[in-house]
Amino acid sequence: MKTAYCTFFALGLLAGGARGQAVFTLETEAPSARDAAAQNERLFGRRYAPQYLALGGADPFTDGMAGSAANLMAYGVPRYATVIEYVTPALRGLRASALYSYGETPYSSASNRVYGAALDYADGAVKLSVTQQRKDSVILADTGVAVLDTSARNTLLAANFRAGRATVYAGYGVNKGPGSSPWDPANPYGALALGESSRDSRDALLGLAVPVGRVTLLASLIRKRDLEPAGRDARQLAIGLSAALSRRDVFYASYAKIRNRNGAAYTVGGGDSAINFGLRHGF
Repeated sequence: MKTAYCTFFALGLLAGGARGQAVFTLETEAPSARDAAAQNERLFGRRYAPQYLALGGADPFTDGMAGSAANLMAYGVPRYATVIEYVTPALRGLRASALYSYGETPYSSASNRVYGAALDYADGAVKLSVTQQRKDSVILADTGVAVLDTSARNTLLAANFRAGRATVYAGYGVNKGPGSSPWDPANPYGALALGESSRDSRDALLGLAVPVGRVTLLASLIRKRDLEPAGRDARQLAIGLSAALSRRDVFYASYAKIRNRNGAAYTVGGGDSAINFGLRHGF
């Protein structure tokens, strides 16, 4: 069985003025568990990155919401192409996986390749994930000479567990390398000089989801600590809600505010704060 969802309307209000944005997306997830078993848990093609999936387990705000943890916590791109992945059968709630994505550049088969591995545990009210990911992302000039290195090594511990009716989320990340943190090279704040992302940082996330009838209240706090002398730290506070309108339709709204320090330029919606809301339909 394949799953899919469609977000057919979203509106965002960004710092520095209101701006509407309509979003039309269709997401599918394949192959299913049955398909994977038919291949003895070997998966090929375009696959989700292990850190993307793990971070989703530590973040009460899903993709498309202003409060997404991806504003500060890096996991690379959501999916990689030309992937070979192996996933072990579940054993007492434990499952391991390993992923390799081939580098495909004109001058180097190593450039842009990705290694990833994950260990997941799920047992009733508790879900834990530990992931390690390495990206060899050297951007080459036409001559084959390296002009920009965005390589990264990211380790993430992600968890969520139910405490009564509420769900508590937590995450801790270790990031090393010039491309290990999300960064907007477009200089969104109009600084006199372009900043640089941290090459050595630590992330900490704490979140909460509390259901009240058909409405679920959401909140999270994220701190990014830069271990380099520049100390480009940042914090994000996010609040929001999701409301089940039917079995398939969910209304959502969220607000996020980022506070940067010492020249850091992390963004939410292109600025330091954003509000968005929309309607999500699942098939």
